[in-house]
Amino acid sequence: MTVLAQMQMANFRLVNVHVEFDDGCLGRNESADEYADEDVQANAEWHVVSSDDRVYAVSLDLECRAKQEETRRFRRVAVSLAGIFRFAPDVGEDTFVQLLASSAPAMLHGMARGILAQTTGLCVGGPFLLPALNYLTLFEQWRERVEKELAAETPEQAKPCARVRKARATTAKPAVGKPSKPRAKAALTK
Repeated sequence: MTVLAQMQMANFRLVNVHVEFDDGCLGRNESADEYADEDVQANAEWHVVSSDDRVYAVSLDLECRAKQEETRRFRRVAVSLAGIFRFAPDVGEDTFVQLLASSAPAMLHGMARGILAQTTGLCVGGPFLLPALNYLTLFEQWRERVEKELAAETPEQAKPCARVRKARATTAKPAVGKPSKPRAKAALTK
């Protein structure tokens, strides 16, 4: 029995981090950091790097933005990360999809949370703590968007997606994106 997890983060890269502090909070001695659902924007994308070796790239963009009329210590906090994930060859399809859909972005979320905590740690009121997110919902939204894009393609546009379609045929619940925009992979190779 191995102690290694069935999914490993092979590499990750911080693509962008942005923090805007609200100086008005200093004078008011306020430190509210709670953000409503509509104040948090999240986007995650999944891309095939190598379907034969079960290697996938995941990109994660997170942003918390306070409304103009609301008082928050941070007007805007944004972070973008990309990661490469490898899966053990004996991982079953259901486990594979579950790990890719939720655990991969959750690992990136943990990295993002640590980066933001370190970046804002010396701010008045302490560090900014990134709120927890439901990555299964994000995955389903992303998959629906990709399905619509693939369905709308003409035969000429579909040719570059042959690798995606091959990967699709090999997985019960595909977790693939259009290889024409491998943002996460490109971010890691810079």
